[in-house]
Amino acid sequence: MDVVMTTGLEIGSRSADCWKHVFRCCAHISELEHIYFSQGHNQSGLPKVLHGSSSEACLDMDSVEADGNCSTDLYTVGSVTAAAIPSAPKINVPTLIQQSGLESGWDNSLAAGGVLTFAQASKVLCGLSQEVDSLFEDAADKLCLEALLSFTRELGETALVQLQKLGAAREGAGGASGTGSRPPTNALHLYRLQQVLVRVVNSPRPLLHLLKVWSVVSPYLVQATGNSDHVISKMAVTSIHEFIVSLVSQREERPHFHINEYVCKMFEDMLCLELCDGDVQDQIVCCICELVEACSSQLQSGWRPLFGALRSVKIEYTTNETVNEARQRHIAAVMDVFDVYLDMDNVAVFASATVDCVLCLLKYVHGPATFDSDFSTDRSDSGSDDGYGDAEGELENLCIPALKYLTRVCDILASMWQMPACPIFKGAHRIQVDTASRFVDG
Repeated sequence: MDVVMTTGLEIGSRSADCWKHVFRCCAHISELEHIYFSQGHNQSGLPKVLHGSSSEACLDMDSVEADGNCSTDLYTVGSVTAAAIPSAPKINVPTLIQQSGLESGWDNSLAAGGVLTFAQASKVLCGLSQEVDSLFEDAADKLCLEALLSFTRELGETALVQLQKLGAAREGAGGASGTGSRPPTNALHLYRLQQVLVRVVNSPRPLLHLLKVWSVVSPYLVQATGNSDHVISKMAVTSIHEFIVSLVSQREERPHFHINEYVCKMFEDMLCLELCDGDVQDQIVCCICELVEACSSQLQSGWRPLFGALRSVKIEYTTNETVNEARQRHIAAVMDVFDVYLDMDNVAVFASATVDCVLCLLKYVHGPATFDSDFSTDRSDSGSDDGYGDAEGELENLCIPALKYLTRVCDILASMWQMPACPIFKGAHRIQVDTASRFVDG
């Protein structure tokens, strides 16, 4: 396993068929580590955590204050402070194995040679776990674009195969979705895919690399959002959210390059495909609200797919009042998105996404029937209107704030009409007007 971890990156970059075997070894190490150290067993042999030279840092700072010399390099102080952060020591697995052979002695090589003690086994597993983490970190940082794309593609395929096997195992166990049938988190290939994606987007790689990796990884994440296990589906949504927030906040969108629209389109696709249940849909809505709150000024072209996603939201009510209240709060938070959008001063962005904003607001104005086409069917099947009156009333209450936002849009459009050079509105061709002639008998 040590040989696979230390040479796997080079072998896989030369032959993409080797990646799946490297990933299988990584998952095996993570599962072995979980089994060996689970429930607090075999932890006495773990290597001690290094706390750095915190005492030396304190002495250095005290000497600086005593001398009254303020010309100390701030970068030196920062590095000393960073060294005080606890960190695990690097473990050399081949050295441990060689040491085990020497301690066993040549005379006992047949009886005890190659058998690790509990303390040595603990250190070896920690060393292998460090090598697994280093492999994925080095893949995100050091692989060329072609090798990185093959790496992420094979990792996505392996993650889907693993999720399919877990789903089949749950169905065989009677549909139980407990943690017993799920491997530890770090043994999930989806978790490793999330790590690589976040590290790539935060790396100094060119924007082209990020977009190509996103085009390869995003289909696998969308499929994972429809998983019946909520831990898996929420992990996939979190991966998408972290990538988009990092990209939008760190990479400025240039004129005529609608990069943010391309990546934010993923939110709209997840909701339009109807792969997610109510809980995952609520998480997506919260992610959109957090994105707008954190990156409102950097979104630029990303507003259009966000309004398309909010237009695809379906409000589904259940008999659980707690769930209903939580979903209603999420829908109320959506109104903050319109507040942020209408308070912007960027006329070009407003002209680009206003049509989508208006269509989304009209969805709220039209009432409950547009949110859930099965609303009336569910009510008729139940044979009673009890429990639906309050939900319908709450949905209709969304009409009032939507009308107020539409009024604000009209005011802004009226002020833009008086501009010397009004910007061109994007998406106006999607507004369909019924021009068919109608004859009414007198």
